[in-house]
Amino acid sequence: MSLPNLTEYLQLEQLPEEQQPAFLDHLFGKIDQHKGDGGKILLITLTKKSAEEVTNFLISKGYRAFYLHSEIDTFERWEIIKKLKTGVIDILV
Repeated sequence: MSLPNLTEYLQLEQLPEEQQPAFLDHLFGKIDQHKGDGGKILLITLTKKSAEEVTNFLISKGYRAFYLHSEIDTFERWEIIKKLKTGVIDILV
């Protein structure tokens, strides 16, 4: 069984809504559920680049998200975590 490339899923703005992969509907449902309960979301990716791509995708869908990885300096990381704690963002990738 071959797994589709993540980049194919990040091009969804070109697909009609009914053709989006089912796992995205599930992911969006879980994100909305946790946000509705006042929770925060930690979304883990395999690479730094995919963290940035997933974050951009979530932002394009109207979610307040930011990515965090080792190439971000310590002070900026602190600021990003502070934004999560204070509710400026809801999703940390």
